[in-house]
Amino acid sequence: MKKLLLLLIAVVALGEAAADEIPAGFRPLETPTTVRPDYQVIADGVKMPNELKFFNPKTSTPSRSSSIIYDQPEGELKTYYRSGGAMFFLDLFVDIQLVTGPQEGHAYVVYGDNGKVYLKDPVYGLKTGAWVEGTLSDDGTQIIVPMGQPIYEQDGYTLDLCWASTEYGGPDYYNYYPIDFTVDERIVDAVYTIDGDCLYLENTTGDLDAGFPDAASIYGLSAVWSNDITHWNMCIDFGTVYTERPFDPWPVITEQPEGELVDYLRSGEYLLNGALGLSMGVQFGKAYCVFGNDGKVYIGQPIQNAGYYKQPASISESPNPDFQILHWVEGTLSEDGTTITVPMMQGLVWDEENDVAYVLANVTILVNEDGQIYYHINDDVTEMTYTIDGNKLILNGTDGDMNAEWPMQITGMAECILYQQYDNAMVFSGNMDWNTVWHKIVRTPVVPANPSLDPADLYGQDAWYDCGNESGASELKHFIILEDVDGNPIDEKYVTYSIFTDDDQLFTFEANTYLYDLTEDMTEIPYNTQGKALTHRHTKFYRTNAEGYERFFDWRIGIQVYYTVEGVRKASDIVYYEVFDHDTNVNEVADCKTVAGVRYYNMAGQEMREANGICIAVITYTDGTTSTIKLVK
Repeated sequence: MKKLLLLLIAVVALGEAAADEIPAGFRPLETPTTVRPDYQVIADGVKMPNELKFFNPKTSTPSRSSSIIYDQPEGELKTYYRSGGAMFFLDLFVDIQLVTGPQEGHAYVVYGDNGKVYLKDPVYGLKTGAWVEGTLSDDGTQIIVPMGQPIYEQDGYTLDLCWASTEYGGPDYYNYYPIDFTVDERIVDAVYTIDGDCLYLENTTGDLDAGFPDAASIYGLSAVWSNDITHWNMCIDFGTVYTERPFDPWPVITEQPEGELVDYLRSGEYLLNGALGLSMGVQFGKAYCVFGNDGKVYIGQPIQNAGYYKQPASISESPNPDFQILHWVEGTLSEDGTTITVPMMQGLVWDEENDVAYVLANVTILVNEDGQIYYHINDDVTEMTYTIDGNKLILNGTDGDMNAEWPMQITGMAECILYQQYDNAMVFSGNMDWNTVWHKIVRTPVVPANPSLDPADLYGQDAWYDCGNESGASELKHFIILEDVDGNPIDEKYVTYSIFTDDDQLFTFEANTYLYDLTEDMTEIPYNTQGKALTHRHTKFYRTNAEGYERFFDWRIGIQVYYTVEGVRKASDIVYYEVFDHDTNVNEVADCKTVAGVRYYNMAGQEMREANGICIAVITYTDGTTSTIKLVK
């Protein structure tokens, strides 16, 4: 039985391994739960004032205050790369941290009529979508932005631009004011000097390279609440530079190319950099290929998890309900039709807001004895190939085993982040596939493989669990294998299953009982029914063993899988599992069926010559069906 293996790895990305353990050229992998090396942590677990709700631009929805400019003003819009230093809040899923770090992403400036200039989100840590108004100097060399302009409104108060200074406020930095803060009311304007393609924010001080506590000594652009200037938002900019460069999006194929669409069932191993950290697992779901003209082949979503967290809005509403693909990469089919060659550095996702591209690359990772992950981008690998072997696509140039003992080394096809503004520097995103083998999905009427009810494959538990009380639910644990009897993948869209009671009687799932799963009474359940009680891994039965209720099963329960294509239905065997105590005489178990043969297995899965002790009997009948019972001899 195939099942998902999830290995959660605790990674300390900032840890340094000994020089003789990690080869030159490898660097530690950052995760969502670690702070970037270029951030200085000023305070952990920061508490907020009670008088005003803390402004969090990730979750707050700005009100449409008449005094705040939310609509883009008229004029010539210019896009800049943003750089410089900032103090701002970093929410790392657990505690809010106050950090200093580099500004990044885009800055937007509109040059209007009559010398008016408008800047969007002038404070890096306060991205509210608001514009502030400035004036171009007569000689065109400076932009003057008056302080006191509102950029956000909440509970009747506004956050207003100001000039401020900060200093480290002592060892008690877990209070909501971790550092001293002073508004400099002498500064009434922010001044940006125009020097060629750059805008420089004048009159600020601060050092990104300063260690703690000097990292908290900053003088620059900030904002305070209008009702009380001591209620600081704790965000401040210094050394700000806006650099204008041509907007050059990395090419990404988001529309399905023309040609013959073939879909495959994924297998192999993957590494995922997700919200809970890094995990390794077995690939699952589908992969898609389009075989086009002139020897072109396009692969949709070549890496298991690549791009999902940066899904463009236009892709989320797929016109094809059967599948949804975020991006395609282009390859070339060899003349003999046995190999697909895919160039690296192709775009998977273009993140316009942050001006970065997510691209294909070949990457090697090292996992040391402590679970720390280091990586190296193999720049010399400019292309990777898939071998076409019958109904299989096999990715070449990968190696590794996620079940190997640490330290381990793995090479695979990966997603990397490309920073064009930093001379196309690349870092590994944490998403990678290796040992990839994709199997073409069969859509002709074939006999589906028997479902699994083997306790050894069900996480060490019996296939049946009976809660034995009125309020609970008994449960059959099973696994429907998406393959035919020859091991070829089948399409889950055409798969259904039924449950059988003692004497091959179909069990009816009543809609009024299975409220979250069904809209009508059913004896045949679609594979993709996902709810509280029905999935392809378990089926629940309510009040099966409570006093005063009819028991659905006297001694055994069975499951059968169907595969129906164009009106032709093929069925697996009915696989039975003994639920309650019953006479273990095999001839009685057959219950009027003719037994063709019986094979016995001990609890370790080894076949026995005859029943002895606690064992499993697999009974085959002359009609081709089988059943499984537990014996005590």
